[in-house]
Parts: sequence; C-alpha cells; structure tokens
Amino acid sequence: MWFYLSSTTWIHPMLRKQTGSLARAFARHQKSQHPKKVKAWKDALAEGADLAGMVLQNQADGHESKFINKIVQVIGEKLRHRPLSVPHIMIGMHSRVNKLNLWLQDGSNDVGILVIYGMSGIGKTTIAKSVYNSNFGRINEIEDAISSKRVLLVLNDVDHMDQLDAVLRMKNRFCSGSKIIITTRRARLLKAHQVTKVHEVETLHYKESLKLFSWHAFGQDHPIEGYIEYSQKIVDLCGGLPLALKVLGSSMYSEDSIDVWKSALEKLEAIPNGEIVNKLRVSYDSLQDDHDRKLFLHIACFFIRKDKDYIVNILDGCDFHTIVGIQNLIDRCLVSIDGTRYNMKGLS
Repeated sequence: MWFYLSSTTWIHPMLRKQTGSLARAFARHQKSQHPKKVKAWKDALAEGADLAGMVLQNQADGHESKFINKIVQVIGEKLRHRPLSVPHIMIGMHSRVNKLNLWLQDGSNDVGILVIYGMSGIGKTTIAKSVYNSNFGRINEIEDAISSKRVLLVLNDVDHMDQLDAVLRMKNRFCSGSKIIITTRRARLLKAHQVTKVHEVETLHYKESLKLFSWHAFGQDHPIEGYIEYSQKIVDLCGGLPLALKVLGSSMYSEDSIDVWKSALEKLEAIPNGEIVNKLRVSYDSLQDDHDRKLFLHIACFFIRKDKDYIVNILDGCDFHTIVGIQNLIDRCLVSIDGTRYNMKGLS
C-alpha cells in the first residue's frame, strides 16, 4: 500500500522503470553486492510499484491531517488482531478462563509459561481461545508491530517434547512480563522444569453438564418437562465431557418424540456416538505402538475401577509390559488413577 502526501511525489513510475537516481544507486550496489541480491531488490521494488495506493487529492478532500488519520486507520485495520471463534454457549468454562486471566495479570516481570492439559474434547482449545480473546485488545496494535512489547503467545495442541523445547529455547527472547499458554494432551510435557504454571482441565460437574446439554438440546439451561429422566441418563453417559454433551445435545435438538429419545438412549448405551469417538480417538491413535493400544483396550473392557496391583498381575501374565504401558496411557490422558484403582479419563 502506497501513500502520497502531495501531487508532486509520484513514486510509482520511478520504481517501475527504475530510472534516474534509483538506477544510479543500483549501479553502485552492483559493485559491492552479489548480483542475485541486487536483482532481488529490483524485483521487489518493481512489484511494489504495482501495488494500489492512496493519493492525497483523492482522499479526505485534500486535507493532509485527515489524510494522515486515514492512513493510520488503514494501517490499523491491516494490523488489527481478530478474535478467535469460540462456542457461544460456555457452560463451566468461565471460571476456568478467569483463573488463567488472573495468572496473566499477576504483574510478574518473568516470562511465564502455563500448560493447559487434559483429554481430547475437554475444552483445552476453547479455554485458550477465550483467554486470548479477553486479552488481545490490551496491547496497542500499531506499537506492537514496530516495537518490543509484552506479548501473549498461545500454542495449541503441542504433542511432542521437541515442540516444547523449541518454545523454551525462545523464552529469553521475549520481553519481560510476556506470557505463553500451551495446550496439550501430554501430561509428560508438564515435567519440563521451565513450565511455571499448570492448569489441568477437569470434567464438568453434574449440574454444569446438565446445563450444557440442555442448552444444546432445548435452548435453555434445564430439560423441559417429560424429558428430565432421559436427559439425566444421557448426561450420566457423557461423564462430564463437554464435547459429548454438545454433540449429543445438538443431536436431540427439536426432537419431541419420547419414543425417539428412548431409542436414542438405548442405542447410545450400546453404540458410542461416532463423532465423539473420532475426536477421542486422536489420543488413542497417538500412542506409540500396538502394545499400548492393546493395553488400553484391555483396561477399558475389563478393568475399569479395578485395583491397580490386580491389573498389573493379570496383564503381566499376558505378556504386557503393564507398568510402563499404563504410564504411557496416563501421559496421554487416557487413564487416571483414583487412589489404588485405574479409571478411564472422562468416564465414571
């Protein structure tokens, strides 16, 4: 984008034809610079000459002060950040976002790193986007583009240690007071010694779950009369997982037949919803080998809420490397330990 402050300052022809003082300057550079570099400069200037411009006489009635304000406005539009898309129904998310905002605004001069972790579909990305949206407008946009300022960097779905290492190596380049938020399904990444804050995203409480399901199924924060029992049973099956509540609630929206609700519940109890399974399968597919995948299936099918020592004894006898395999499942947020018992993440 070119800007002209007077009718005599026409730059386009000079750039396009590269004549006059510009040609003489290039001739000098030919003697001291590599020919390819000079050619790249020429090509860039020629390309710039074809860009659309704004001429003072054609803008703001020829008033330079108004024209300058117009230039600032145009540049601002080019540089302005856009809010990220988040769900319009945020049941159970606001309290989590508020916790992260408190951390962002703690006044620390250090470069802080926070990791949001949890299983697929639990709301990590939604939380990170919401935190970004509520803070991106705090920094002057044009000044950000031309000077060193505190920044908020959000990295979504970091899955490998080398990705985190790359971020940590950059830490000292950020201005003091900058903040970095990382979302991940990998609990093992949290052991990096430079991570200063950890936020584990828990499943929704039952009341929050029923509200979220109801908003998507009925357009209000509670089930309508006659559908309460079926709604409660579906919510129980979701185990507090926001993704499941949204998908299943939306699938029942505008469905007013009790028989259909009953049939849908019976099907859900026998066959999991495909959209939800595909999302959750991301963590399963990311397991490093078939050994861990088979171990997960054995635990999911036969050993939910069983004593962990009992599970280890049984599966070790079946040629599983159970202890290290289960640690890999925990690392992927597929399995959790409740006291002395194993449980599948997101399932009661």
